Formats: sequence, structure tokens, C-alpha cells
Amino acid sequence: MVPVERTPEQSADRLSRQFAQESRLRILRSKAAVARSEVDALAAVHLDADTLEDLLDTATPREAERLRKSEHEISVRVAKAQERADAAEAAYEQAVLDDFDEAER
Repeated sequence: MVPVERTPEQSADRLSRQFAQESRLRILRSKAAVARSEVDALAAVHLDADTLEDLLDTATPREAERLRKSEHEISVRVAKAQERADAAEAAYEQAVLDDFDEAER
């Protein structure tokens, strides 16, 4: 393959596009990492099974219902955060594939 000579403007434009794409990938990777951290942080709020069981054994019916409701709400929040994290990771992976496809051209 014979290298194509480029004008300074073409080279500058190419470098600018490359820089923009690399920046976009870094941003998407960071968004995915933040979303994954949110999942981990929310999941950490859950009581471990032994602690929850002990609390439920000694709780009044009203307290037990409150504990179950709280744990359920945490589970819902974790599931929603997991969906956002999966979407962010998919967007990053797709951008990497698109970048690879573009480089192949």
C-alpha cells in the first residue's frame, strides 16, 4: 500500500478527529466505571443474609415489614443501576468496535 501524501490541513483534521474519538472513548469508559461503582455502592447497602435473618427473628411484625420493604427497595435500586451500568458498558464497547472498524478503512 502506497502512503497517501496529505496536506497540513488534512493531517490536522485527521489528528483532530482522532483526538476527538479517543476523548469520546475515555469519557464512555469513565461513565461505565462510574455506573459500575454506583452498582457496587448500592449493593453494599444491603444487609448480609445472617444479619437480616437475626434482625427479622427479633423484630416486631412492623419492624420486620419495614426491613423487608427497605431491602426490596435497595434491590430495585441495584437492579436499575445495573441496567444503567450495562448500557454504559455496551455504549463503550460499541464505540471501541466502531473505532476499530473506522481504523480498518
